[in-house]
Formats: sequence, structure tokens, C-alpha cells
Amino acid sequence: MLVAKACLSRCTLSVAFVLVCLSTAGGERQPEAPALGDEGMSGISSHRFVFVGGPHHAGTTLTALLVGGHGDVSGFHNTGAPEDEGQHLQEVYHTALELGGMTKYAFNPKSHLTEQSAICTTRNRRKLFAAWAKYWDLSKPFLVEKSPPHIVMSRFIQAIFTPERTKFVFVIRHPLGATKFLWGKDRRGKGSKTCYIRLVGHWVKQMTILAEDLPYLRNATVIMYENFVAKSPVSNYKNLLHFLELEEASAAQISLKNHSSPALKKHSGSSRKWRKGGQQGRKLLGFHGNRNGITSGRAKIEIVQEEWMAWKRSFEEKTPGWTACGPMMAELEEAVSRFGYSLLSPDRVSVPLPFQPWLLPTG
Repeated sequence: MLVAKACLSRCTLSVAFVLVCLSTAGGERQPEAPALGDEGMSGISSHRFVFVGGPHHAGTTLTALLVGGHGDVSGFHNTGAPEDEGQHLQEVYHTALELGGMTKYAFNPKSHLTEQSAICTTRNRRKLFAAWAKYWDLSKPFLVEKSPPHIVMSRFIQAIFTPERTKFVFVIRHPLGATKFLWGKDRRGKGSKTCYIRLVGHWVKQMTILAEDLPYLRNATVIMYENFVAKSPVSNYKNLLHFLELEEASAAQISLKNHSSPALKKHSGSSRKWRKGGQQGRKLLGFHGNRNGITSGRAKIEIVQEEWMAWKRSFEEKTPGWTACGPMMAELEEAVSRFGYSLLSPDRVSVPLPFQPWLLPTG
């Protein structure tokens, strides 16, 4: 099975800085590396873990809210860390910021962690669990943690928390939709002349690493954000619970609203804090999540469906236009299309062949 591997380097030419190389990545499961053993398992052995990862602003927070809102699951809440992400609450591995930031970290070779990485040790197993255990309710059988960079370090996480106790949920989204939070507020137009193609190159790098690592994971699923939200999200949520082996009876409650709802228009800008009914939440380009409900289980999650045309129009306003950006985007069209999306026809969502064996059923 062919997947696109983006070989990226700095270059002064806006179009030529991305060179797409093709390599093979087998969809068949690979043999697992030798485990760390049973040392350092205190606390870990009595729980099951769910780790959520994906590109920033691709829907990882929504997914973590849905999982953490289940009555049998504990997630992070009011930790004081950005987005309550575990990457900021530990000192075992580098955060995305330390590796170049959310739009560059995957280019850094240090970001790709596996069971063979030097930091994959019994000592760090104890250290990482202890760091996160402070924020989990350990009376719950399932523990969820969300950090977008899990998309490039899942094999390491699996080795630390053991394959039999760990499940991964990866969320992917159209690269221009996922990066709207950046180009959508680029008031100075710093990246408009290059049509923000470097952001797309980073997305391709993330997808490539995920495609290479998935065959090494015992329990993993991939969610296409567009399909999950637009095609029967309540039913799709049940499919997610089935994958995680969680009972529907204690599931979070989901409600749907259209993005054009008058009550939501004032929240249609960039991601920011918002207040509704006296409760704190966050606007995240396509949904609202009430974080306060997470602590008591049975959370109420409000999904706001957003048409792709909304960010397409915004993109055209920020750049020379869709037609003018076409030649630049054509440089990465093949790489992006292998993962189910199109730069030239952004409303098209197809089956990402490298991820097909792991796709969560939707619709």
C-alpha cells in the first residue's frame, strides 16, 4: 500500500519547498517490540487507557470530551495546562512547542517516538503515570488523555502503558480546515502569497508517520472529522464507544446545532473562551463542548455542524484566491489525496487508503 512521505526542507521558493517522495507502508500488523516487562506497573495494571491524538484543531478536543464524558471514564479537567493536554503535564518527553511548535514539530526527528526510543524505560513508565495520575480520578476503570502529538508517538505510549491496556483514537481533518485557526487570523498576510502550503506540508508529514506506525498498534481507530460530525454523529459516537468497549448506558449526551444558529454567531470567530448559561466552555471551529460536565460523567456535548464552504470563502479572502492557489496546491495534491482529502476540490472526502483498516465506521 502506497502512502505519501513528505520530504520537506527550507527553501526560498514558495512552491518548490515541498518535495513529495513515495514510499511503501504495509497495512498488515507488524510484530510488537519486546515489552518493558511488568516492572513499574503499579496503578497502570488496574486501568485501561484511551489516548486521543491528531493534528491540532482537527477535533481531538471534541473526541476527548465525548470519551471523557462517559460515566466510566476520567479525563483531565481544570489542570491549568493549555487545553488540559497531558503533554504539558509531564517531563518525560518534549512537547510540541519545544520541538518547533504545533505547525512544525513533526518535521523534528525527535518528535517520532517508538518502543525503541531511548526514553522508553521502566523509570519513565513510573514517572509518566505518576505525573498524569494527579489529574485522573483513579476510581474510574478507564482513563483518557488527549494530546495532538500522540499522532507521532503512539508506539512509545503503547509500550509505556502496555498494548493490552491501551487504545488509540486518532482524529484527522482536511488540512486547510484543521489549520484555519492560523490562516484565518493572519491579518498581516504573512503566508498568503504561498497559500499557506507549508501548513499542508506539516499535515502530510503527520499523516505519513501515522500511516507508518498504525500497523504496530494493537488497538487503534481513525476518525475522519467531517464524516463523524456530518454523518449521524450520535450513531458514530456509539460506534466509538463500541470500539472502546464502553457501555452506552453511561454515555455523554449529544445535541446538534447548525453553525448558522443566531445564538452561535457571536462565537464564530477564532477559538476563544465563551460563556453560556454561566458555564465555561470553548469554541473550536465546528463544535462547542461544556467542560464542566466532564467531572460528573454523562456530559452534555453540543456539536455545531460547520459547512466547508465557510472556511473555503475565508481562505479565498486571505489568499490570491482558490484558482490562483491551485498551481501551488497541485504540488501536494497527490500526497493529500492519499489520505482522503483534496486541495483542489476541498469538498471531496474519500476513503484514506493507508488508514482504511483502522477507520471508525460512520454514517
